[in-house]
Amino acid sequence: KQVTDLRRRFRQAGLEYVVLKNTLAQRALAEVDIAGLDTALAGPTGWVFAEDPVAAAKIIADFQKEAGAFHVKAGLVEGRPVTPLASTLAACPAGARC
Repeated sequence: KQVTDLRRRFRQAGLEYVVLKNTLAQRALAEVDIAGLDTALAGPTGWVFAEDPVAAAKIIADFQKEAGAFHVKAGLVEGRPVTPLASTLAACPAGARC
């Protein structure tokens, strides 16, 4: 039920949430020369695709407060891996570069 709620929130914000096989994700990342996410690709992994990372971070931060057990493994912003600091990005105004 929690994942369904999270998907709904992303969809309402115009963001895409998908679950990919980790081997497929590793191949895709390697093809576009993105490194640094290998350690995050273990176990169930959901991906959020967004033009505005702040909007995604706000949804994630709100969901973490409510669900508790939700865990962000890693992030990728403008092709660069970032530490999972959804709460820091969530504090930024929508559309801002923080």
